[in-house]
Amino acid sequence: MNTYKSFLTEEEKKENRKEYLETNKDILREYNKEYYETNKEKTQEYYKEYYETKKNTILVKKKEKVTCQCGCNVVKNGLKRHERNKKHINLMNQIQ
Repeated sequence: MNTYKSFLTEEEKKENRKEYLETNKDILREYNKEYYETNKEKTQEYYKEYYETKKNTILVKKKEKVTCQCGCNVVKNGLKRHERNKKHINLMNQIQ
């Protein structure tokens, strides 16, 4: 008798992938590190070209303003940093 199903649902595929990544974390990390070292110039060139082609969209996203829960207007790129800020914490304590 077969012990494996002939097909997997999307949830089962995701679960299997997650389990694989968790069990082979060290092996994958080492492989990625070696790959980066052997292809360092190629990787850097790829990221440089990517930045040049997408420069306008990247800069627009970095400048995008968001209103925080505390009421302050913050650049979206710095929202997490703002949330750790004393000003944000004090305003949130006053709101609650």
